[in-house]
Amino acid sequence: MSQQQLEEITQTISGLLEQIAEADVDGREELLPQLNLRIEERRHCLGALLDTELAQDREWIKLQLDITRALAKRGKTQLDKQRDALGGYRKGRQQVSVYQNVELGK
Repeated sequence: MSQQQLEEITQTISGLLEQIAEADVDGREELLPQLNLRIEERRHCLGALLDTELAQDREWIKLQLDITRALAKRGKTQLDKQRDALGGYRKGRQQVSVYQNVELGK
């Protein structure tokens, strides 16, 4: 994994969060699995990069932490919107679960 791949994955996650914010319920259902997959890819990529010399660069680590927090904040915003819109419906539970993964930085 490379730093460029991490940046591309991060941009993809950001774009998916934007699309989810604008999508209807059916559109979100299609986007959420993609978002979850990209989050897992980002976690894996970060883990791989932490085994390189980048792990010694405090500024890089701080930047990645800030990016992760920003993505989590955006995910939490969407989670809160979905909780309000979906209430306790069974169909919404999967969507809420994905947003919680984003919130936790998973």
